[in-house]
Amino acid sequence: GLTVTECFLLFVALHTGMQSPKKEFRELAFGMDVTKTRHDRVMLAAALIIDLYMRQRIAVNHWVLGEGDTAAAYAVEVLSVRSMHHFLDKYCERVEEIFKDMRLPRGMSDAAIWKSLEQRGILKHRADAVERTCVCLKTTTAIYDLEDPQVLEEIKACYFNGALLLYDRDYDDRDGMTAYRLMFVTIMQELFRHAFESRDAFATVMRHRCPPFEAGEIQAPPALAHAGMVIRGIVDRAQRFGSQSNTVHLSAEAALYQEQVTDRLHDVFFASPAILQRFTSSKKGEMTRHEFVRNLQRSDAARELRYEGFPVEVVRSVVQELAERVFFEVDVNRDGTLSQDELHSAFQKKHAEATARQAALSKVSVAKEFVKSRYIDMSMSVRERHKELEQEARQYERRLREENYTKLDQRRRIWITSLEDLKLHDYEVDNDQPEEFNY
Repeated sequence: GLTVTECFLLFVALHTGMQSPKKEFRELAFGMDVTKTRHDRVMLAAALIIDLYMRQRIAVNHWVLGEGDTAAAYAVEVLSVRSMHHFLDKYCERVEEIFKDMRLPRGMSDAAIWKSLEQRGILKHRADAVERTCVCLKTTTAIYDLEDPQVLEEIKACYFNGALLLYDRDYDDRDGMTAYRLMFVTIMQELFRHAFESRDAFATVMRHRCPPFEAGEIQAPPALAHAGMVIRGIVDRAQRFGSQSNTVHLSAEAALYQEQVTDRLHDVFFASPAILQRFTSSKKGEMTRHEFVRNLQRSDAARELRYEGFPVEVVRSVVQELAERVFFEVDVNRDGTLSQDELHSAFQKKHAEATARQAALSKVSVAKEFVKSRYIDMSMSVRERHKELEQEARQYERRLREENYTKLDQRRRIWITSLEDLKLHDYEVDNDQPEEFNY
C-alpha cells in the first residue's frame, strides 16, 4: 500500500501545481525538493518517522501528562534492522538523526520517495523546469502527470468508510481493515493541518480532484488510540521545530523530570512494608484496574512525594501511569483483574528488589561516613588510603545506580514497545498490529 511519506509528497506536489499562475499547469504535480527550501521538510521528517513507527521498525519513547490526547515524543530507538526491501530502509538507518533535528540529514534527499511514486505508476515524469533563484543559483522542479487518479478516489473511500466506522454503530467492517485505513487518513489530515506552505493541502486537493468532498472531524479508531496519541506528539514536535519555537526541548526536559519522579515513587512504593497488606485487603479477593489505581493514589508513597515538593499534577500523572504499568505487568493471565496469588507473588518480588536496592545504597552511605570519620586525623599515607576507599565507595555506588537505571530503562522500553501488543478489555491501548503495516 501507499505509505504516509509517499502520500504526503503526492499531495504537496498536487497542491503546488494548483497554485500555479498558469491554468494549463494546475492539473499537474510539481515535484520540488521539499528538504531544501521549505518549512514542510519538518512534516516530511514526521511522515517518515510515523511510517517506521507504524511498521514497528522503531520505538518512540514518550510521556503523557494528565489525561491529554498527545504523547510528547522525546527519543526514538531502532527495533529492527532487517531489510524491508523498501525505500524506507534508507531512512531507517539514520532515523535518530532525523528525529533529533526533524529534517533529513545532510546528504540525504527525498529523491527515493519520488522515484517510488513513479515506480508505483502513480506519477509520470513529464519535464523538468529550471528556475533561477538568484544570479548564480538555479533550482530544478520535476513536473509530473497524475498517472493513476484512482488512488485519490481510494483515499476518499477510506475517509468516508472511516467516518462511518467512527460514527455509525451499525457499520459492518467486513474485511477488518477499515480501522487501519481510518488511521491512514487521520494521519494525513493531522500532518496537513500543521503544515506550513501546504497547510490544509489534503482537504484542498481532495475537494478539487474528487468532488464532493469535505474534511470532517475524524480521529484514530479506539483500537489504535495509543498510537494516535504518539503520532500527534510526533507531528507536534515537527510543528515546533518548523516554527522555530523556543520550547522544542520542553518534552525532553519534562520526560526526564517525570522519569525521576517515577523512579522515586517506584522505590518508595515497593519498599513500604505495609504495601502488600493494603493491596490484598479486598473483600472480593480480586482487584480491578480502577481499584488498583485508586489505592496507589491514596497510598503513603504518593503522599510522601507531595510532601517532598513535587507538583500535584505531576504526581497525579506519574502515580496513574505507574499504577497502570504495574497492573499490566502483574496481570499475567490478562483477565483485567488481579487475584490474590498474582498480587502476592508480584509484590513480594518487587518489594525484595526495592528493599535490596535501598539497603545497598544505604550501605554505601554508611561506608563513606565511616571512612571519613575513621581516618580523618591520620597520617598522609592513611589519608591517601582514605581517598582510595572513598573512590571505591563512589564507584560501587555508581555501579549500583547504573545497574538500577539499566533495569528501569529496559523495563520502560518493554512497556513502551509492548503496550500495543496487549489484548486488553478497554480500548485505551492498541491491540495487536501486523508486523508489516500496509495502508
